[in-house]
Amino acid sequence: FEVGTTTVQYLLEDANGNLSFCSFEITVEDIEDPAPAGTVCEDMVYQLGAGECGVTMEAMMGGILFNDNCGSLNMEFDPGMGQVMTEGDHIVTMTITDGNGNDFSCNFVVTILPYEGASGSLTCSNQINLSLGADCMKTITPDIMLAGSDYGCFDDFCVTLEDEWGNEIGNSQDGTNIVTEDHIGMNIKVEICECDGGNCCWGYLLVEHKLIPEVV
Repeated sequence: FEVGTTTVQYLLEDANGNLSFCSFEITVEDIEDPAPAGTVCEDMVYQLGAGECGVTMEAMMGGILFNDNCGSLNMEFDPGMGQVMTEGDHIVTMTITDGNGNDFSCNFVVTILPYEGASGSLTCSNQINLSLGADCMKTITPDIMLAGSDYGCFDDFCVTLEDEWGNEIGNSQDGTNIVTEDHIGMNIKVEICECDGGNCCWGYLLVEHKLIPEVV
């Protein structure tokens, strides 16, 4: 019998056609809470990779397992599964509810460790050519100019753009690190610095527009 109340009816008839009827109810209850399998609710440490600034619970808990005697399971996290957790300690609350209203809840700490590059220095490409797309604009991010991949979170780097005469024409602090069709043909100096005042490097970016027009 499934969870709930089921009525059972019996109709008895003897060889002479005499009838007897009875009925009774069987109630099946689910009062057992879901239970985690393994070490689900223990504190966790996650090491960010090169260029990563954070990680979601969805990425970390994709293989989570729970046991329940019956019914479907609904899993909720606070912070939510899609919320990005950055460097530091984060208290996570996990709640599991089955289809019959039983639940299990626990708290644990997720520690996010930053990626530390082996060299600790920055190296920029000397010269790159950048062709604008159909929207005729491009945000210049650190990964465009940095050579190699042995760097920490790209959000920790600040970008400054200068024209050929040394005038600042944009920076990432105020969101103006964008080149448009107005910059086509310009060889722009791009400086990448650690925002906390550490290392810097720079290179040059030639803005082009090579997108082939389409007939629509």
